Amino acid sequence: ITVDKLKGCAPFTNILAIDKNSGTADWIFDRGLKSRRGLSTSQTFTGSGLYTAHVNYMSAEGCATVYTAIPTFTVYEKPVAKFSVPSIVSIAEPQVQIENQTSSMNDHYYNWSILNTQYSVLNPTVNFTKPGKYEIRLEVTSFAGCTDTLTKSIEVKGAYNVWIPSSFTPNFDGVNDIFIPVFSPYGVDTKHYEFTIFNRWGSLLFNTSNINAGWDGTYKGEPVIEAVYVFTLKFKDSDGVVYDKIGHVTLLR
Repeated sequence: ITVDKLKGCAPFTNILAIDKNSGTADWIFDRGLKSRRGLSTSQTFTGSGLYTAHVNYMSAEGCATVYTAIPTFTVYEKPVAKFSVPSIVSIAEPQVQIENQTSSMNDHYYNWSILNTQYSVLNPTVNFTKPGKYEIRLEVTSFAGCTDTLTKSIEVKGAYNVWIPSSFTPNFDGVNDIFIPVFSPYGVDTKHYEFTIFNRWGSLLFNTSNINAGWDGTYKGEPVIEAVYVFTLKFKDSDGVVYDKIGHVTLLR
């Protein structure tokens, strides 16, 4: 009996043949595998372990013999890569702990590919620096050299946060001279933004669609009086949710 190879990772396919070109041969494999007929055969072993092949051969003249292949075939278990990671996280909490759930974890080598960086630890911790969709790929290699891979996606969403001062002092001293909402770096759609200032009688004093522009306490170039003014703030976050805020600010001279 000649064989293609003696060992491999499940599913392991082997080609077996006898050194005869006539007669018939019935191949019998242990561990419940189906018998096959032919002077040569191909057999796939899906479970790990040791396998033995037996052949019942009958020549064209009707003479029979039984032969057992030596040595046995060794089939190594293929690892199954598995890990858990949130499908969505916020940029406000960008650190993600990936939980490796591969079975028999101490029997394998691990290679993670995340953000163009390779990790070989069991459970990597990753910090995402900006919103977007990212792939996390795990390649598991057993000590016998069998491999499996798994890829999952994670979406990092922008999370807006805004701070609006309650007062400002536009006295041109370079400190707190401008009244402007302060947003976190991510999470706001800057194309949908409007900031407006009114006096107590509802007259419009200031309006802008520039998220980086604030009110300097003037109207038509002239300083307004010290008083309480009304503001409205409309904006959209990166997920498309629209916010409409209204409040008061105290101008101090």
